[in-house]
Amino acid sequence: MKKYVHLTLVLFIISALSGLILGIVNNLTKEPIAIAEAKKLANGIENIFPNLDSDSLEEEENTIILNEKILKEYYIIYDDKNQEQIIGYVFYVIAPKPYQKLEFIVGIDVSGKVKGISYLISEETPGVGTKVNEISFISRFLGLNDVAEVDTLTGATKSSTAVKNGVKAALDYFNENIKELGDNQNEN
Repeated sequence: MKKYVHLTLVLFIISALSGLILGIVNNLTKEPIAIAEAKKLANGIENIFPNLDSDSLEEEENTIILNEKILKEYYIIYDDKNQEQIIGYVFYVIAPKPYQKLEFIVGIDVSGKVKGISYLISEETPGVGTKVNEISFISRFLGLNDVAEVDTLTGATKSSTAVKNGVKAALDYFNENIKELGDNQNEN
């Protein structure tokens, strides 16, 4: 019996120390990871909208959090020269399961056309699922306001369907919630 108490005590101490060390490491790495993720997002947005006011990304009122299954949030993009002029929107898309890890942003200009796609996380199967990262696939979406006619990739059907569905969700949200606001503001 004494042996079991001793083993339990040793395991408790090891677990407590391990938990403490993990907590400290998590605290130390939380901020650098958040900074790296924010930089990756800003770089992706700048690739889609080169005339962007990058300072506006840091302002909270320019980031709208969504409670959608696929859409995490979107950002209002302002012109660098005229910081009151909206030049587009960027939607943060998280592909639904069963995809390993596929997160990307979709840029939509004020007229409702896809301006670009930039991948933030793409942990798809090398050589197959990673075909969605190729410019030949991404270019299929550029300038479109409807992705119904975009074909999926042979061999990467699930990944390319996830991207297509994510772009469609962003376009649908834009058309249902944002475009009407912009049209109403232009009429006044």
